[in-house]
Amino acid sequence: MLAGDLGGNSDFLAARLAETWGASLFFDVLDFERDGESWQIVRDGGRGAREVATVRGRILLVISTESPARLYVSHH
Repeated sequence: MLAGDLGGNSDFLAARLAETWGASLFFDVLDFERDGESWQIVRDGGRGAREVATVRGRILLVISTESPARLYVSHH
């Protein structure tokens, strides 16, 4: 998972990593969740719209700067 601004070559870097890893690549990810053998991915569709995809296999997510911060709660 990549977050935030990756610099001027961010698209290229993410594409090369996804290609190397044999992974599906998603940009502008707002949220994601594992659902058994698949992933539910919510992307920013622009102009307030959201796109939802369900995918299986390896994925590389580039998290949108508009994504809400995830809350981590330690159980230890």
